[in-house]
Amino acid sequence: MSRRMQGRRAGGKTDHKPRNVGKTTRRIFSYLDAYRWRFFLGLFLIAIQSLAGVAGNAMLLPIVNGIVDGRGIGYLASNLAIMAAIFVSGVTAGYIGSRSLIYVAEHAVHQLRGELFAKSQYLPMKFFDTKSHGEVMSAYTNDAEQVTTALEDTISNVMSSLLTFVGTFVMMLILSPLLTAIALGLMLVMLLTVLLISRFSSRYYKKRQQAMGDMNGFVEEHIRGLRVIKVFNREPQTIEGFSKRNEETKKHSTLASTFGTAMFPLMGSLAMVQYAVTAIVGANLAIAGQAGMSLGLLATFLQYTRNVSRPMVMISQQIGTLLSALAGAERIFAILDDEPEVDTGTIELSQEDFLSGDCYWRVPNENGAEKVPVRGEVVFENVSFSYVEGKKVLDDVSFYAKPGQRIALVGSTGAGKTTIVQLLTRFYEIDEGRILVDGFDIRDIKKESLRMLTGIVLQDVHLFSDTVKENIRFGNIEASDEDVYEAARMANADNFIQPLEHGYDTEITVEGGSLSQGQRQMISIARSAIAEPLLLILDEATSSVDTRTEREIGTAMNKMMEGRTTLVIAHRLSTVRNANAIMVLENGRIIERGDHDELMAQRGRYYELNVGTADLT
Repeated sequence: MSRRMQGRRAGGKTDHKPRNVGKTTRRIFSYLDAYRWRFFLGLFLIAIQSLAGVAGNAMLLPIVNGIVDGRGIGYLASNLAIMAAIFVSGVTAGYIGSRSLIYVAEHAVHQLRGELFAKSQYLPMKFFDTKSHGEVMSAYTNDAEQVTTALEDTISNVMSSLLTFVGTFVMMLILSPLLTAIALGLMLVMLLTVLLISRFSSRYYKKRQQAMGDMNGFVEEHIRGLRVIKVFNREPQTIEGFSKRNEETKKHSTLASTFGTAMFPLMGSLAMVQYAVTAIVGANLAIAGQAGMSLGLLATFLQYTRNVSRPMVMISQQIGTLLSALAGAERIFAILDDEPEVDTGTIELSQEDFLSGDCYWRVPNENGAEKVPVRGEVVFENVSFSYVEGKKVLDDVSFYAKPGQRIALVGSTGAGKTTIVQLLTRFYEIDEGRILVDGFDIRDIKKESLRMLTGIVLQDVHLFSDTVKENIRFGNIEASDEDVYEAARMANADNFIQPLEHGYDTEITVEGGSLSQGQRQMISIARSAIAEPLLLILDEATSSVDTRTEREIGTAMNKMMEGRTTLVIAHRLSTVRNANAIMVLENGRIIERGDHDELMAQRGRYYELNVGTADLT
């Protein structure tokens, strides 16, 4: 099991219930501070819309009684005009209120997404190594969208439904306490039904969300790995894996929708029973002339009876949505609250050409700062490290690289070669020992300066969706176009870039589009070259290309290594032979060191790797 998968499993399943409703709600509302007046204005206007609906229905009383009493067209027209004015005012207030809430929600979530992305740039690599891409992306998409929906619609719908219910109930009491008592008994039955159905539906909605998250993560991971799937003919197994997750999603979605949709016909039937019973009792009272019942009062009361159940259903549905939004907000805040990379370094690097001889370290002291020339010496002193406590990946590793030397690290997969790179760049912090650069403990050097000094060419090349030119310039955003062309020529990339449809301005995708693996690698080399690093790390940079392309990349890397301290992690002999020193790692320890000829003469592990295969695996 990989370290990443260990981390994911340790993290457990995603919780879809908010753990602290009050705290999360207050924190969400903190993003509304700049728009508070607009938010409450929107809620106020939505409240007016709700109360206008209640007041508009009250106009049925004088209108119906006026018709029955024969008060004439003028009386009827004036009351109809008042009713129309009330409803138009309500619709207008609701429209303006909705626009206000949409404005507030979009701006608040825009700020939230901005903070989330900015925070993700400063989180330690361990955070991303223990979470799936789908899990992280869900915070930007599903969770943020749920918060938007809550701010735009859910809160206003709950408030509107609550006001409508209270206003309607108050009007029913004013019109006829007796009929209200009868309706209330049936409403309690309806309320218990809503609570029972909501309990079951919310359970299955949560299970549906979990199943959908699992399915979406599966789709994302396997679409990204489609080439691997095709190479190993795993399409049937992949389809089967998706089918299981799709079936699970369907099962929980069906149950959730069944309970959710069952509420409307069931509530509708109960509402019709309530309406019928109220109408029968009210009609008898009107005929008998009892309890002050008139035809207009009965018609108005029945209209309220039809409306009083709807807010109950609406509130029960919106509460589930609101809780999902709060749970999503908690997951976003959990990322925002995660500890960023710790950087206690005080030594800075001057931003000058490293190879010009004018570059230096600024070391703080009581007199201000001492200037120490940058040389590019790297020393590992008794370094030990574990990704998981108790399982050492590196155990008491010591070696040095003098300025300008090429040091090769070889060994079996999992021996700890790439971990050395992770530690040198401070993607992870060591457990024991020291790593020195020019005699300074790297924990005393600012991470920005340390990484500015370092250039890395990895086996897995990541290109951004941009032009070839901007992908190269990513290594030094202040570089001129001529600097880009020079870096490309040094990386032997100019020969294939020029014939592209738009040359250096050709747009490429994140996966490199029509570019070969070797071409993407050469762009990566050019990107590192334009940064002019003094420390260069080549992490299996030629392991996934053919021999001819390897020679081209090797030529480019030889140019790039000139004058730079270089750590080479390699499987192929051609990259290792010319190293000043070769370190053989096994089980996190250096078991052999020397140049190629010395290690071959020892007939040890290095010799076995060479004799046993053409590649160091």
